Amino acid sequence: MVQTRRGRAYEQTDGRAASRTRPTRRPGDSASAKRRQGERTASRKPRPAGERQGRVRNGGTRSPERRPGRARIPDERQRNVQTARQKKQRKKWGIGKVILTALAVFAMLGGIGYLSVVVFRLQQIEVTHNLYTSSEAVIEWNGRDPLSDNTLYVWWKYNHGDFSELPAVESVHAKIKSPREVVVEVKEKTFVGRVEVNGEFLYFDKEGIVSYKSGEVIDGIALIEGVETDAKKVQMGKVLPVSDTAVFEKIKEISGLLGQNELKPDKLEIAGTDLSLWFGGVKILLGDGRYASRMEQIPPILGKLNELYPGQNGVLHLENYEQGTEFIRFEPDHD
Repeated sequence: MVQTRRGRAYEQTDGRAASRTRPTRRPGDSASAKRRQGERTASRKPRPAGERQGRVRNGGTRSPERRPGRARIPDERQRNVQTARQKKQRKKWGIGKVILTALAVFAMLGGIGYLSVVVFRLQQIEVTHNLYTSSEAVIEWNGRDPLSDNTLYVWWKYNHGDFSELPAVESVHAKIKSPREVVVEVKEKTFVGRVEVNGEFLYFDKEGIVSYKSGEVIDGIALIEGVETDAKKVQMGKVLPVSDTAVFEKIKEISGLLGQNELKPDKLEIAGTDLSLWFGGVKILLGDGRYASRMEQIPPILGKLNELYPGQNGVLHLENYEQGTEFIRFEPDHD
């Protein structure tokens, strides 16, 4: 017996289904199904470009589709709390760095202080290149300072100190030979002349400042005669008190020309505006100007005089010398 139910056929044999067959499709079912599928597809709204697809395969499973506009947005309060926490952490770290830096600086300063006090304890000062200023005077200049036993401080002081109380000293350069010894190199002034006052010689520089006093004659420093000096007003380290300070400019000029011509006169005599040089017993008259051209003639003339008049004293007339002059008069002494 065959019984049909919803398009399915069963064959009854003893009350049980003997076999199962495919469901019987009615005419028009296929077209109706396609029509319904098309209606559902048309009713769906198109998704925006770039939106995540609804279904993603991951190991054979399906992930639920996210609808647009449903992404989780952090709460404003939560963001503020997080920002405040980050600022607090940065502030703590900044304070920590400042503390660590301060500790490092204090440790370094402490180490330097320990080294300067314990290691750099001065025991000896060596003075070099000094001719007119005694080594004792240079060392005593430093001994008046309460930190004079510290090598680093003494080195700094000699390189930056004021040596006006040592008139013959122009400058000083110090260097550390060891943690307990400093070497002081003295550069002294160049003297342009000397005057005799009360049996002593006062040596002065190109500015006319009295820089050295001694009873001895320094070789190469000319004696200046014809300059009126007030002996009562003489002070070391001050300008030599003379009646006319313009004389220092003339002496300075003559000193430069002497150096250019490698001349070292024994005496420089000033008589009003006229100038004379003495080389041993030979007096050379230079007049009141044109010193450069006239002094250029001195070296060869002195050499010739030593050949023609060896050991002869006399007067050499250059006061009227001009460029192109052929004859220069020399008057020997007949004493």
